[in-house]
Order: sequence, then C-alpha cells, then structure tokens
Amino acid sequence: MIIKTQYILLFKLVFFYSCSIRKNVSKNQDYLSKEEIKAKKESTNQLVDFFNAENARLLGKKNEAQSLYIEFVKKYPQNATANYNLSRLYFQNKNAKTAEKLAQKASEINPANSYFQEYYTFLLLYNTNYKVAEKQYNSLIEKNPSNPDYIFKKAQLFLKTKEYAKAVDCLNLYESIIGFNEDIINQKKNLYLILNKSDLAVFEIKKLQKEYPANVSYPLLIADIYIAEKKSIEAAKIYQEIETKYGSDPTAQAALAEYYLSKNDKKAYNDFMLKLMQNKNLSTETKIAIILPTLKKLDGDSTFKDDNIIELVKTISLAAPDDKEAILIYANVLTFSKKTPLAIEQYKRYLTKDTSNFDVWIQVASLYFDEKIYDSTIAICAQTSKLFSEKTLPFFYKGLALVQKNEQEKAIEEFKIALKKDTSNKALVALIYTSMGDTYNTLKKYKESDESFDEALKLFPLDATTLNNYAYYLSVRNERLSDAEAMSKKSLELQPNSKSFLDTYGWILYQQGKFEDAKKYIEKAIQSDGEDDGTLFEHLGDVYFKLKDDANAKKYWQLAIDKGENNSILLKKIKSGKINE
Repeated sequence: MIIKTQYILLFKLVFFYSCSIRKNVSKNQDYLSKEEIKAKKESTNQLVDFFNAENARLLGKKNEAQSLYIEFVKKYPQNATANYNLSRLYFQNKNAKTAEKLAQKASEINPANSYFQEYYTFLLLYNTNYKVAEKQYNSLIEKNPSNPDYIFKKAQLFLKTKEYAKAVDCLNLYESIIGFNEDIINQKKNLYLILNKSDLAVFEIKKLQKEYPANVSYPLLIADIYIAEKKSIEAAKIYQEIETKYGSDPTAQAALAEYYLSKNDKKAYNDFMLKLMQNKNLSTETKIAIILPTLKKLDGDSTFKDDNIIELVKTISLAAPDDKEAILIYANVLTFSKKTPLAIEQYKRYLTKDTSNFDVWIQVASLYFDEKIYDSTIAICAQTSKLFSEKTLPFFYKGLALVQKNEQEKAIEEFKIALKKDTSNKALVALIYTSMGDTYNTLKKYKESDESFDEALKLFPLDATTLNNYAYYLSVRNERLSDAEAMSKKSLELQPNSKSFLDTYGWILYQQGKFEDAKKYIEKAIQSDGEDDGTLFEHLGDVYFKLKDDANAKKYWQLAIDKGENNSILLKKIKSGKINE
C-alpha cells in the first residue's frame, strides 16, 4: 500500500507539473519560442517515460521494466540513473557483462556519484576484471581520502589476485588511518607468513601481545612460527617465557606438554599433563577431549600400554568425584590396561551414581566371569536381571557361570529363560544354543545337545566354533561320522590354522579308521600353537597305537602327562600299554 501511494503521489506531481507547463504555455504563448516549447514538452515526456520504466521495476515486472529502460536509454543515452537501473536489471537476469558496460557508462556520465562508482567496481570484481577494478579503487580513494573502507576493499582485491605484498601495503595504510585493529593485524601476520617474512609476522603478533598481555595464544603463535622456521633456540626461549608467565593457564600447560613430548622429554611431558588434569579451571569434558587421542590408541591397539594415561584419567576422576563420565573413562582405561580388579571397583563406583546404564552392569558381569569369580558373576547378573528384566545377557552370563560351577541343570534353566527374552540379536541367540549344546553334552543328553546345535546352525550355518564343537561331540560318541567330517572340514575352511579344529578333524579321521590321515592333522594341530596341549599328545599317542607303533604311543601318552593331562583313561593306557576299547 505504501508503494502504491508513492506511485500516486509521483504521478500527481508529474501530472500537475505537466498541467502547469500547459497553463504557462497558454498564458505565455507569445513569450516562448517554438524551441523552448519543444524542450519543455520533451522534458515532460522524458519524466513520464522514466516513471513508467521505474514503476514496472518497482512492481517486480523485470522484463517489462528492462524493455522500457532499453527504449529510454536509446532516447536519452546520457541519463546516468537510467543506465544504472538498466544495469541492475541485466544483472538480475544473469547478464553480468552487459550490466558491467551499462554501469561503466553510468559512472562515466556521473563520476561524482559514489553509488554508481561502487556498483561499477562490484561488477568488475564479479566479472574478474581485476585490473580495471584496481583503477576504480584508486579513483575512489583519491576522491574520498577520508573513507578508509575503499583502502580495505582494495586490499581484499589484492588477496583475490594473490598480490600479497600489495595487500599488506593497503592494510598498513588502512591501519594507519583507523588505528589498532586485531583483525587487520592477524591478516597482516598471515600474509607475512605467506611471503616468508616470519620476522615481520612475529612483529605483528607482538603488537597483539602488547595489547593483550594476559593472552597466552600470542606467544604460542610466535613459538609455532619459530618451530616451523626450525629456530629451536628462539622457540625454547618463548616456551620458557610461557612456562614462567603462564604456567597455570591450561592452554599453556597443554602446549608445554606437547612441546616437551616433541623434545622426547617424557618426564616434563608427564608433569605438564598431570598439571593440566589437576587444573580446576578446566572442565572434565575438556580434559577428556585433550587425552582422547591417547584413549583411542589404547582402545584400538591392545598392545599399547601407557601407565601415565592411567594416572591422568585417575586424576580426572579424583578431581571430579561426582562426575560419572570421568569415573567411566577411568574404568574403561583400567579395563584396556588389563587391570581388571581395579576396573571392577570403578565400574561399581559408577553404578552408585547411575544404575540405568545396562552396558556397565554387563561389563562388570563379564569381568567377574573373566576373572573366574563365578559367584560374583551370578550375583551381579541377578541384580541386573531385576533392573532389566527383558534383557538376554544377564541370564546368559549367569548360565555360563553356573556351567563353570558344574551346575549344568541350573545353567540350562538360565539359558532357556534367556531365549524367552529379547531375541533380536541373532548372533547372541545362536551363541546361547551353542552353549546349551555344550551343556547338554556334558549332561549326556545327546538328543537335546544335537537339537541345540542344529538350532544354532540354522541361524549361523558358517559359525566355525559351533561346527567344530558339534562335530567333535559326534566323533567322541562315534556317531554320524560323515556329518561330523563335513562339519569339521567346513570349520577348517573357515579357520585353517586352529589347533582345536585340526585336532577335531584328525580325531574324526581316527574314528573312521583313517589313521595315517589322522596322524597328519593331529601333528598339524601340535605345530599350530599346540605344543603345550596335553590332549593333542594323548590323541597322537592313540593314533600311533592304532598304527601298531607301541613305542611312540607310550612316548606321546607320557608327553600328554608331562603337558598336564591327567585323566584316568590316560593313566590306564600308560600302565597297560594299550587302549582299552
């Protein structure tokens, strides 16, 4: 509505102006010459034509406005505003080259109009006509010596053209007018570094350091420049200054730790990292972020050990005793470092802060199980299953612990409960069936054992461990030997160097009466990291007995005893010198 009102006002002005001309002409016909009357009429027509073109542009009718302005410029080529407006229309229609020509004409017709000059310069930059743009900036600077913005824009032009020395000159001139400016100094510092003038870059940083003496980032920048320039003596002096003046600043402590690490001074590195972790001005999240690269290395490389990292995360945890994330990080590091009892202690400390983290409960259960503390495994699983009744793992771990306590019937019950819980994890369900197969086999419930293994293989038919265990149990029972051989062979294809799998296959061949082939596979099993496995030597002794080599049979049975195998059947073999079928 406001725009339309303006149009009406403008039209009235034009209209009344035209009427007054006509009245004046009528009144003063005798006093005006024909040329004067013609000039006044042309002036009125020009104003109306301009109004029509501009009215179309303001109403958003770009094509109509462009056509009207083209006609207007043809009639009145020296109208700067019309050339300027037409240029803008061409630019909106993505014709930047024609727009530039019209903007140039507008700026030439009215060189005093800064808007026309700036717009022309903008189009020169847009069209990458940088040399002419530079001349334009020179002209603008000359005409507007009190306006430093043109000097700054000229500097940015030189950045585009990579004329960095010229850019620095402009920035120096700009700074001399406006005074101290941090952004300008930083730009100059960066340009001096590009120009390999590190001394001048340092000079600029020292200006910032003088203005902000408490900010450690500036001496650190200087130190970085000296290190890049391999000026180790100068760098050492700066780091000594940082240590003296900013020793309690966490940024300084982190930088000093990194510096001493680069100098292979592990003691100094550890000292500053410890100070950093003890710094009360630093949040727990930031401390963890600082040591995160080391934590990731610890997580990704089981051979990586760094006792210092344990002390650092311990320090974080002690500094923030109520921060459960700090406790959890410490517990995880202890786990990766194989310090299981301490890890369990920290995980349990975490659980006093937050009982909702299921993964932590299960981690405690698994660590107890790994440490063969089966009663504690059962107890923690009982707690976990009350809090997370739909979860499968607590019942599974409890079942595994009961198996180790020779309470197989109770274990089977736990496995059955586990299978009634969340079954979305097919790998876990298959593992439960495999564990049930092992447990049923121990109970000599062979039908249930076979059914459990069949269920596991339905889910994961290429699980090497399930294939091996199932095959071995069948071979020991001397049942379905062709099936056992096929499963064992498949497990070996999946894991060809497994001593257990090689022994299973050899034992199946033994049961089939293929004693020479059996000997070859059991010997391979011994060579595949089985030198200390007494069971393998007992099996090899059995094979030699079947090959009627009594001396080697007794030799390997005795070796089995020496390797720790001590079952009653083996002792009878040694005593009698034969296998009692």
